[in-house]
Amino acid sequence: MRTLRSRRLRGFCLAALTTLLITACAWPPLESGVAEGIVSRYLELLSQGRDDRGWSLLHPDVRRYMFNSDEASYLKAAELSGWEVAQWRVSRVEREERGLYQITVDFPQGSIPSFLLKARNNYWLLSSVPGSTAGQMMVRFDFVGAGVFFYGG
Repeated sequence: MRTLRSRRLRGFCLAALTTLLITACAWPPLESGVAEGIVSRYLELLSQGRDDRGWSLLHPDVRRYMFNSDEASYLKAAELSGWEVAQWRVSRVEREERGLYQITVDFPQGSIPSFLLKARNNYWLLSSVPGSTAGQMMVRFDFVGAGVFFYGG
């Protein structure tokens, strides 16, 4: 009787482990597409001045460390930037490490939003690519949440 139970238990554990491994291996491509979508939606909301201007798409750590969890100060800074370019193109999504993606965004000449380049508490949201009209943004997925992440620190 014990042998039958231990075989079933081993079989169940092996099936659970196999399912977990398959899921873990399949997850990064799903994250990649979601990361691109987060950046695109964030830029859309920021540029059009709609809803919360992308506040809800910022990673919780960004909200806390860059804006002291103060949505009103974020909205004021975003509004003062006056950035209203509705054109950009995500040209590359790279996985930096598990749960962290770097997204390269191409902007029209002279339209990289200064709001995203400006450092706040030694952090910023966009890293410019020297000699080009591109910028890079990060998206993080972790136990705290998911969203646009920062550079610096």
